Amino acid sequence: MSQIDILPLSRDPEGKLPPIHPVLLRGEREMLLVDCGCAGQLPLLEASLRAVGADPGRLTRVFITHHDHIGALAALTRAHPAVQVLASPTQTPCIEGREKSLRLAQAEALFPALPEAERPAARLFQRTLASVEPARGNRMTATPADAVIFTSRRAAGDSGCAEAAGRLARVAEGMPGYLAQSVRDPVGTGITVSSREALVAITAWRAHPAHEAARPQADAWYKSWSLPVCRVERTSAHPQQD
Repeated sequence: MSQIDILPLSRDPEGKLPPIHPVLLRGEREMLLVDCGCAGQLPLLEASLRAVGADPGRLTRVFITHHDHIGALAALTRAHPAVQVLASPTQTPCIEGREKSLRLAQAEALFPALPEAERPAARLFQRTLASVEPARGNRMTATPADAVIFTSRRAAGDSGCAEAAGRLARVAEGMPGYLAQSVRDPVGTGITVSSREALVAITAWRAHPAHEAARPQADAWYKSWSLPVCRVERTSAHPQQD
């Protein structure tokens, strides 16, 4: 792909929620969209595509990182029936409506342990997930997942690393396929495993301006680091885990 565009889409008219960021990857013959906004956002999504000079009618593929990111997918595939839909093997049955969303199953399992004050918002979240329209009819192709494993050893002093890490994590939460776990021991050795469920989503995150701006600081923040990218062939999970 020769061009990457990040499409910030607002999630509410008042701007209280952070935007989400579908990503468009363009090449000579392909135009691939990673995730597709929230339900009801097809007009906004198509307007965002046109704003970066992309014709929505030329979309060739849509990659869905996980079920609660399908948003406008059903409307998009009705409007553009030639688009091929790509998703991981674990997410495909949920996207097509053949199985309950893994995220909804997790939310339901966690609900009994929530404080009473948090339950109204949790019920709304469950209803939102349950109301997502399945996407059927287009060519659905299951694809293997990909993961980045970032292992690092902190340099002496903070040098703004903790603040930058928190800021990047908040940005990453709005990017396609953000599924990450991080640990760090008392002497500063840490590991972050981020499964993006698509190599294109990893490429999109690398190209994000916030990530690009942070990379030159790596030598000041870390004594050493490594960043292998791996193919995830199989996943096992309990409903209460991400």
